[in-house]
This record gives sequence, C-alpha cells and structure tokens, in this order.
Amino acid sequence: VLLVTADPALEDETRRAGFSVGAHVLPDRSTLIAGIQTSGAFVDWVLTALLGVPADIEADARYERLAALVGTAARRPTGIVAVPTLRGRTAPLPDRDATASFVGLTAADGPTELALAALEGTAFHARWLIDELTRLTGMAPPRVRAIGGGARNEELLRIKAALSPAPLEIVDEPESVAVGAALVGAVAAEIAPPELVLERTPVVRAVEPVPGEPAAYAEAYSRFRAAVGA
Repeated sequence: VLLVTADPALEDETRRAGFSVGAHVLPDRSTLIAGIQTSGAFVDWVLTALLGVPADIEADARYERLAALVGTAARRPTGIVAVPTLRGRTAPLPDRDATASFVGLTAADGPTELALAALEGTAFHARWLIDELTRLTGMAPPRVRAIGGGARNEELLRIKAALSPAPLEIVDEPESVAVGAALVGAVAAEIAPPELVLERTPVVRAVEPVPGEPAAYAEAYSRFRAAVGA
C-alpha cells in the first residue's frame, strides 16, 4: 500500500509503525509504503495446506480452483476472521512473532468459507494499512488504485470494493510496475521526453461495491481489528 505525499513523512511514529519513506519519481513528491509479508502467500498456503489444491499445478489452474470455491459462497462476509500473518507482521504494528489464525470457525464452515475468508483476511489487512496511512499523515485518499496480480482476482476486488474507504479503481495495465520503470528509464536515458512520465494518465476502470456489502464488511473489519489487537 503506497501513499504519495508532498513532504517526506520522517516522524519517528511512522518508522515505528513499519512504514518506509522514499523519493517519488515526480519532483517534490515522496512516498510512504508498507505491505503484508504473506498476502498471496497466505492464500496459496490455504489452498495447499487446508484445501488440498496441489502446489505443483500451474498458477492459473490454482486460482481457477480458488475462484470456483469462492463463487459458491452462500454468505458474504463469511463471519470468519482470517489473520494472514504467516511470517510475522511488518506493519502497522511490527511483530516478527505474529502468527496466522482463523477466528470464528463453526461446524457449518468448509472449503468455500475458508477460501473466501483467506481473501477477506488479506483485504482486511490492506484496509488496516490504508487507515494507518491516513492516521499518520492526516491524508484521506480521494481514491484507491489497485495494480498487480491481486487486481486480476475479481473475487478479491469485490471484497476490496466493499472495504475501500474511497472509490476503487483498477489500472488497466497488467504489468504497470514494469511499464512505469521502462518509461522512467527511457526519460533518464534521454531517449524520451520527460512529458512521457509527467503527463501520462493511466487508463483505469472503477470497481463498484455490491449493494449492502460495505456495511456488512465494515462490521467484519471491526472484528478483524479486534483480533489483531488494533
């Protein structure tokens, strides 16, 4: 999760919260960034360790299995709180000994609920990071833009749209980081004009939440915060 700021957020509280400060590619801008050590890795672990999906099958096939499971969910949110910290937590409350867990499991839950809960847990943690960025900087994001592999998972996007504190957009470029690096490199090598980066507007599409889900996921998110002690 990355926030662009006008000035570097060098307060000690920012460091202690596990966020990193960097220089933005644009002049007079800085970045504030933090992530989850096991986001996709947590989902992969659930698929293999709990749901019996072979680890050695092709990635697309694994995620097709995931989509098929989640697509049959009878309730959203699941009512299960999945904490995805399999290898400790770097932010917002750094804890190298943090562990993963499922809270709220019942006898009625099965593979479908576990699969959906895994996605929910990663989305809850991402929302927690956004909330901490807002608290630390006083900057409420006017929009949230998603990129990368997670932005190709429609089920995960549905959850994130329900949880997002601002309109959710998807950048319509599957390799946006690589493309951005190539553009910046071209400008730095003086084989392209600065305007190629400075005036570039990404193509995005909006992801609208399903009616009724934002309120339900807001309550579920509060249970996640309680589970992680936040």
